[in-house]
Amino acid sequence: MKLTIRVLLLLVFAPVTWAQVAQESIAVEPAPQTQFTGSESAASQFKSDNKVNALAVEDLDSTILTLGTLASLKLELQADIEKLNLRLRETESNSRKKDLLAQLERLEQDLKTTSQNIQQIAAGADISSLRSKEQPAFNFQEELFSLLEPAMKEMKDMTSHVRQKTQQRDRLAYYSGKLPTTERAITNIESLLAQTQDATLTITLQSMLEAWVKQRTFLKSEIQSANLQLNKLEKAET
Repeated sequence: MKLTIRVLLLLVFAPVTWAQVAQESIAVEPAPQTQFTGSESAASQFKSDNKVNALAVEDLDSTILTLGTLASLKLELQADIEKLNLRLRETESNSRKKDLLAQLERLEQDLKTTSQNIQQIAAGADISSLRSKEQPAFNFQEELFSLLEPAMKEMKDMTSHVRQKTQQRDRLAYYSGKLPTTERAITNIESLLAQTQDATLTITLQSMLEAWVKQRTFLKSEIQSANLQLNKLEKAET
């Protein structure tokens, strides 16, 4: 009788016990993570590089197209200015001359703006800006000091020799700072010349390139001259 009761108890409680054990023993495995192989990573980088290169080519094509339009406009403006100058020379009426001069002024301004736009787009800089020094904002203290500076220099017994050295250093720093802009402009124009097939644009770019090369030669000569004079002044001190 006792044995029968034990068997019944085992039959009643055993399913629950084994179910609990089975539930506790199940381990939840994490989902496998996808790993990119070296070839997949390289392929992704290749696609990215191709996209960048495609954008660069597209930008270059757009730049050349814009420059071609500006170069044609420049030629048209120059032709119109030449015609107006001819009419101006032939006109005897003062009122007519006044009208022609007003038209000529507008065309010359348009030509100047167009030329500057071509310089900025093709070279990345305006060649006329290399010779012009920036005008600083008015500063009362600096102005007052500039008025007192000569007297202060005399009081300190500053010699002409020291002033010359300062001038040459300033000159060297100024022209050395302009040289990188010139080098970049020449590189940009040469790159555009290598890509364009527009005859009008080619003529314009070649003219620009000659001007920038001359500007580079001038800057290098100024740097060399300033260095030589500065060396002479420093050697004179020894």
